[in-house]
Amino acid sequence: MPPTVHPRLELVYQEVARKATKRGKSSGKWTNLESWPIVQHLDHMRTMDGYGYTKEIWFHQEIDGTSDEFMGLVRSYRWIDRALKAGATEAEIGLNALKSLSDEIIGPEGCAWIFGYRLVVGVRDL
Repeated sequence: MPPTVHPRLELVYQEVARKATKRGKSSGKWTNLESWPIVQHLDHMRTMDGYGYTKEIWFHQEIDGTSDEFMGLVRSYRWIDRALKAGATEAEIGLNALKSLSDEIIGPEGCAWIFGYRLVVGVRDL
C-alpha cells in the first residue's frame, strides 16, 4: 500500500500513514498488535524446521481507479481506520490533504494504478 499512481501522492500517503499509526498506537486501544516485517519473513521460514523448500515470488497487477476509490482504499488501511475509530479527525492525520491531491492527480475519470505483491511460499514436505 499504496498502489503506485504518482510519486507526490505516495509521499503524502506515507505521511498520512505515519500520523495515523502514531495516533492509533497512542490511543491505547490496540496495545497488543504486532506485525511481521515481510522482508524478514522468508529468512524466518528458512530457519524453521520442516520447510524443505522456500521461495519468494514477486508480481504486480494494474487496475484503473478513481480518486474516490483510492480514498476508500486508503481509509480501509488498518492504522488509518483505527486512528479514525480512536477519534482522530481526517484533518489531524492528513486525509483532507491527501483527498485534495488525489482529486487533482487521479480525479473522477481515474487512471492506472499498479499494485506490487510479494508472495512467500514454504513447502514442508517435498
